[in-house]
Amino acid sequence: MRGKFYDLLAEVYEEKYSDSLNKRMRIEEKKLLLRCLKSGNVLDVGCGLGYHSKFLRNHNFEVYGIDISKNMIVKGKVRNGIVAEAAKLPVKSHFFDNVISIFGALNHSNIILFSKELERILKCEGTFLITVANALCFKRLLKLGLKRKGRVKMRIKGKTYSTKLRYYTPNDLRESFRNFDIKLGSLYPRSIFLPFLRSFGYYLVLYGKKI
Repeated sequence: MRGKFYDLLAEVYEEKYSDSLNKRMRIEEKKLLLRCLKSGNVLDVGCGLGYHSKFLRNHNFEVYGIDISKNMIVKGKVRNGIVAEAAKLPVKSHFFDNVISIFGALNHSNIILFSKELERILKCEGTFLITVANALCFKRLLKLGLKRKGRVKMRIKGKTYSTKLRYYTPNDLRESFRNFDIKLGSLYPRSIFLPFLRSFGYYLVLYGKKI
């Protein structure tokens, strides 16, 4: 079901996510990628149309992309693209220097299984950078209260489609990635790593290293 949703979304993705807020977030995401990643190869989990993959390739990274949607990979002309779930990555163990998952792809996956896969595929001292939707974001609390689960809805070609997703708190991420050396922040639209303030951005940012 999720794959079908994103296959449809691929046709209108750039139109839906080209507003000023998303453009500012993309700028900040680029800064974080260059600041946090080490030289070497990168696996882009939930690569979508390949926006971050192409950016990193232009900065001399060898990039592989994984997405649940074949249409996203095809439409984005993603090089080294693989159709797969984040919770079951069909790649070699101890192969990657870096893993990224930007703009909430992990809100649709089992993040605990993903963390285990992350530990398997990263090299020793390999780094990762992910963002997920924050359950404690003020706007989201007003709308959903303390609910952790919801649905994302999208109007595509005259019809409404939806798929399930889950929101996360900072404590959820600390628990799920407890086997890594991590640093937690937030993004909305700038990245914030200051105590207290880092807990309430629209997206949580998790930067970590395999130890």
